[in-house]
Amino acid sequence: MSCTSYEVFVLIILAYLDKEKQLNKEKQLDKEKQLDKEKQLDKEKRLYKEKRLDKEKRLDEEKRLDKEKRLDKEKRLDKEKR
Repeated sequence: MSCTSYEVFVLIILAYLDKEKQLNKEKQLDKEKQLDKEKQLDKEKRLYKEKRLDKEKRLDEEKRLDKEKRLDKEKRLDKEKR
């Protein structure tokens, strides 16, 4: 079975197009993986920020309660002195 030069040319072009299609799929998969990584990082950053804010709120609340206790104790001591 012999092929004409035209048929060989068409086969080469088809092989090239197939390879190009495969490369485009790989690029698309790489882009999707990169987007997934970025989404995961964003999620981790958001969770870290939320945890940090929660911790700050808790610490602020503890400080406020400590201050209230201290003020109450001072008031009580002042009353006892009188």
